[in-house]
Amino acid sequence: MLPGPEARLARVCEAAVLAALPEAVPHPPVLAPGRTSLDGVAPAYSLIRRLPGDTLDRRWPALSAAHRHAAVARLGEAQRALHAWTPRAGLVGPLPTRTASSTATFTWPTCCGPSQAG
Repeated sequence: MLPGPEARLARVCEAAVLAALPEAVPHPPVLAPGRTSLDGVAPAYSLIRRLPGDTLDRRWPALSAAHRHAAVARLGEAQRALHAWTPRAGLVGPLPTRTASSTATFTWPTCCGPSQAG
């Protein structure tokens, strides 16, 4: 888990990437990135809309061979769409890293500049 501003930056960037994904890549919409204070630590979070349904790992044992094949095919389609997607310039970039001296080194992607990380 990234601390402080780095965690907030990660959530802001996560929200921007999710909002830019093509519809062919199933994903929940991000309602809001945010942070809270817990014992002096400010963990970041992304509030996402709950999607109807169940997880595949829970349903898998009860699926017929045909339904398993269809599920794997849909996963493959989503993966192909994701790999074919080209994010707009500046949407993604390296997240901040910490050196041994705990000094943060930031490289800001365009979508997540310093004004959006706070």
